[in-house]
Amino acid sequence: MTFKIFFGNNLHSSLYPILILLSRLKPSSIAGETGDELDPFLFMPWIRRCSTQSNLRVRVLASRALTSIVSNEKLPAVLHNIISELPSLDKLIKSTSFPISFNFIHGILLQLSTLLDIKFRNLC
Repeated sequence: MTFKIFFGNNLHSSLYPILILLSRLKPSSIAGETGDELDPFLFMPWIRRCSTQSNLRVRVLASRALTSIVSNEKLPAVLHNIISELPSLDKLIKSTSFPISFNFIHGILLQLSTLLDIKFRNLC
C-alpha cells in the first residue's frame, strides 16, 4: 500500500478520515512483541510526515493521531527521536540545499507539545 495521499501540496480527501481513525486507535496491549503486523505504532512514520505538511489542520490531526499510537513504554524513545529532528543552528548553516520550512518546525513542536500534554495528563 502506498501512501501518496500524505505527500505533496494536493491533499487527498481521505486523509482527514484516516487521521481521525488513527487518532482513535490505542497502542498495542502486548508489550515487547516485535514484528506484530497489527500494531498501530507501524503507522508512525507516515503520521510523522503528515505532521510536517503545509496544511495546519493536517498537522494538528497528525499530532493527535501520534499520541494515540505511542505507548508509555515507547514514549521516551519517540520523544528523543522527535527532539533530534529539531533543526539546530549547525544544521541550518551546513544544509544550504535543504531549506527547513516553518511548517516543518511547527509540526515537530506540535508533536512534542501534544505528546507531552496528553501523555503526562494521563499519568496524573
